Amino acid sequence: MDKKDMDTLTLSDVLCDQQTLQSMMDEFHRVTGIGGAILDISGKILLSFGWQDVCRKFHRVHPETLKNCQESDLFLAGNVSSGSFKAYRCKNHLWDMVTPIEVEGRHLGNLYLGQFFYEEDVVDPYFFREQARKYGFDEKAYLEAIGRVPRWKKEAIHGAMGFCVRLAEMIASLSFSGIRFSNALFEQERVLTKLQESEARYHGLFECIQDAIVVVDASRTIIDANGAFTRLFGYSTEEIRGRKSRFLYENEEDFLHVGQMMEENGEKLHFVKELNHLRKNGEIFPSETRVASLRKPDGELLGFFGIIRDISAQVQAQKERETLQEQLHQSKRMESIGRMAGGVAHDYNNMLGLIIGHAELAMDQLGPSDTLYSHLQSIHKAAGRSADITKQLLAFARRQPASPRVVDMNAFVADMFHMLQRLMGENIRLSWCPAEKPARVKVDPSQLDQILVHLCTNARDAITGAGRVIIETACVLFDEDVRTRHADFIPGDYVMLAVSDDGCGMEQEMLLHLFEPFFTTKDVAKGCGLGLAMVYGIVKQNKGFIHVYSEPGDGTSFRIYLPRHPDEEDVPAGRKMREENRNGETILLVEDEPALLKMARIMLERQGYKVLEAGLPAEALRLAAEHHSGIDLLLTDVVMPEMNGWDLASELRSRYPGMKCMFMSGYTANYIAENGVLDEGVHFIQKPFSMKEMAASVRKALDS
Repeated sequence: MDKKDMDTLTLSDVLCDQQTLQSMMDEFHRVTGIGGAILDISGKILLSFGWQDVCRKFHRVHPETLKNCQESDLFLAGNVSSGSFKAYRCKNHLWDMVTPIEVEGRHLGNLYLGQFFYEEDVVDPYFFREQARKYGFDEKAYLEAIGRVPRWKKEAIHGAMGFCVRLAEMIASLSFSGIRFSNALFEQERVLTKLQESEARYHGLFECIQDAIVVVDASRTIIDANGAFTRLFGYSTEEIRGRKSRFLYENEEDFLHVGQMMEENGEKLHFVKELNHLRKNGEIFPSETRVASLRKPDGELLGFFGIIRDISAQVQAQKERETLQEQLHQSKRMESIGRMAGGVAHDYNNMLGLIIGHAELAMDQLGPSDTLYSHLQSIHKAAGRSADITKQLLAFARRQPASPRVVDMNAFVADMFHMLQRLMGENIRLSWCPAEKPARVKVDPSQLDQILVHLCTNARDAITGAGRVIIETACVLFDEDVRTRHADFIPGDYVMLAVSDDGCGMEQEMLLHLFEPFFTTKDVAKGCGLGLAMVYGIVKQNKGFIHVYSEPGDGTSFRIYLPRHPDEEDVPAGRKMREENRNGETILLVEDEPALLKMARIMLERQGYKVLEAGLPAEALRLAAEHHSGIDLLLTDVVMPEMNGWDLASELRSRYPGMKCMFMSGYTANYIAENGVLDEGVHFIQKPFSMKEMAASVRKALDS
């Protein structure tokens, strides 16, 4: 349907229901005997009624007489005003009357009554005979047709014409109403089309936006949500429509706070807030949530829409940046302390050299029986002990002279084991677990000796009464992923030397200062706080690094990583890791530290496994109950809230006897096993681990 433009309309465009109008005018002729027609402004006949034979068969047939009729029509059309009528005797000597049809001031056509004589007219037969001869009409038939032309009194025909004036006005009015109605329908159709187009654009935009969008009414009842929302929260749109949005928030406080902000901001409502939201599976995730109001043009509130962006990756990245920044800060701090300690030790050694030298010279000049000899001897011994301290400071500062050579860590620890047993004392049981393959490093053996002695001494002093200390060596490979967790870790092959105890453990704050010179938690008589500082310096001097895992009341594990010296049979550097065989098995992964849980999941999925991840034992039990297709391996942390890894494994094994188990912890495998936490023979991987270590250990556990 097109919109009607009044400037271009013709009478045929606006004449309403011509069929009905034709029937009405035919009925008018039947009742009155008066004929007529409706013509447009150009003279085109749109409808006619009751025309006389003289016109229909003669005057409108011959071109010349037709021209007379048309001249009459046009003359009448141009010489009559709206609401009136005009009579005119045409050149064919018949009377016509006309009234205009005007629509909105535009003259579009005329309503004619005609082809009659007035009663008082004198009809001249001679004129019509001459006209018949002139135009070749059948004279007899023509005159008979003239005889049938009606005669009307002026009052009667003028009264009929008054009716036609009103009829013309009604036709104009109805035509205009029809135009308006048609235009209204057109406008409605246009608006509807625009609305449909707008809805299509809105829906397309609504669905293509990657952020989750939810629309709620004024009471915060959900009206709609896009596909990104359903993917982010895990609900279908059918599940959430008509529900209050409270269930999307982690806690009531956040829900109420957002509502308060909605009320306070009023008509200018638009705010951004970081919130914790809740997925259908119970998982909490951080988000950046934008809220704005939806209002009618008059300001009436319709509801609100929220745009929710998952910022888990950004939050995790920020935490990792902060951790790495703290590690870098700590490393620079230790480096500064080392430079200072090295400078002090160097200068102090010079002074000690003078003291020791002059004391020895004086002692040479005196005999043991001299009263000053014993005083000089005390000075000499004190200077010697001070020199030992400066050696430790130089070791921390990495300025201690060293003579590195290739050493097998297994053989070295084995040679020292009996001496270390004596160092532990009778109440502490010392265990030793060597690496399965040669663990060669290039280091000064005297430095290894100092590392072992200081770590074992530290472990011994952390134990009150009876206890256990485990020494362990292993060959490990660190890949590039390790850099995201430890700024000082460098990818490559390493030999690990671990010393673990079941002593008192340490708080996190204490771990930050553990390797600083003169920092100690021991009594004054038990040490000066340089042992671990020296260990730190030696490890750094040999391009290694240290990782400490400790929990108050659960003991401590020191792990030293030194670059592994390549064996002849080793794989050449740069060769890619061989992909382990995998069959897409399902692994239930349980770890209460979110960052480690995410890292382990990614490692396993890259190996082709299907992973069910749980942050707590209770969630793991629920996932296992819901997963009906079987679980091939449980990979769980050992120390967790609510339930330890061993109890979780026991619970799940009672339900799934064929399920394999593998445990992970910051403690060494031997330390945990010998404390009774795990059964003998259960698979174990020690944190931190590389992807290669993870792949090999998981494959070994699954294939066992």
